[in-house]
Amino acid sequence: QIVDRVIADVRANPDQDQQNLADMDGIRVTGDEGWWLIRASNTGAQLVARAEGRNEASRDMLKQRIRQRLAGAGLEWQG
Repeated sequence: QIVDRVIADVRANPDQDQQNLADMDGIRVTGDEGWWLIRASNTGAQLVARAEGRNEASRDMLKQRIRQRLAGAGLEWQG
């Protein structure tokens, strides 16, 4: 499963500013700039990705981290 591969990758190679990792029902990583998460959708065969940053630049950086983590798990995200 893709989410499991992302979790394994984050555990092996944490984000530089990572403060907390929660892996119940997906993965949520909290750091200095905000947080991001990836989880399976409850309603279909899709992934849900979200990011919240301290400001727009932080949010964009967190979205880039999501892209990188998904690429490492073999999936390309265009969001």
